[in-house]
Amino acid sequence: MACLMALLLLGAVTFLGGKALLYGICKTESGPCIATVTGSVVLFFYLIFWQVVTVKFGLAFSVMEKAGLVYFVVMILAGLYVVIRGMMLRLKKEDVPAGTTGEKRVRMLLFAGVVLLFVLNVISIRVYEPYFGNDMTVEEAGTILITDTVCRYHPATGMELTLGMNAVAKLNCVPGLYAMLCAWTGAEVYEFVCEYVPVWGLFINYAAAALLLGQLFGKSREKKQVLIAMLIYGMLLLMGDYQVNTYAFRLLHQGWKPGVILGATGGMVALNVLAAFVRLICGRKERRAAKHAECVE
Repeated sequence: MACLMALLLLGAVTFLGGKALLYGICKTESGPCIATVTGSVVLFFYLIFWQVVTVKFGLAFSVMEKAGLVYFVVMILAGLYVVIRGMMLRLKKEDVPAGTTGEKRVRMLLFAGVVLLFVLNVISIRVYEPYFGNDMTVEEAGTILITDTVCRYHPATGMELTLGMNAVAKLNCVPGLYAMLCAWTGAEVYEFVCEYVPVWGLFINYAAAALLLGQLFGKSREKKQVLIAMLIYGMLLLMGDYQVNTYAFRLLHQGWKPGVILGATGGMVALNVLAAFVRLICGRKERRAAKHAECVE
């Protein structure tokens, strides 16, 4: 139960935090995919900042933990305000039918298929050989909880470091994030990190994939095409799960690792930003061409 609470807390701050941030920037309510991706990216950058501050000045982990708690509380409350406000506004407006009944039924069936494959992938994470070996990410999260310090003790030996750690380790805020959630909820580190965190990693990967597909399909963001593509994506993940060296296996069975999270989702986020940037440039060129044509006429 504690692990489930930690997972829900992590999912809530990424989703609701993204909602709050995008509403503050765009003044409009955003979709779930872009909200989840935005909330995850901003959360990581926020924690990296406090990780650097904590390591630079030799502060206790409890300082970073308190800063994280403030962020979680503010983002969740602000996100709830945005979501509730959006629901109230939608209730006041009249429902406008989007497409025929047949089209809606097809989209609902496709969405059900995407959800089913997501659940099957989650079952693969939770039941099919969940990882319970030795891993530096897991060990460091446990070491942080025991010592209340970041990057001072070697996770494998427990010995205090005299030569320091490399820059990559000092910027790695993920073990600290896991330690925070376990400290707040009382979750057991190994169980939470190895069985529950990959579910969250899979979820943000799905959100990033759907967002990227929406960009690639054009301005119309055809939901049917995106759902079909996500259906295929879910099947590929499920089938690739059986081969140890595949992208799918790493995502479903090593999804707590910072490198896996960055590789599985960060690449898609970067491609989505690039696609959005290219689309923006093309849109500006089209508008300039249209204005030029009007002036010539």
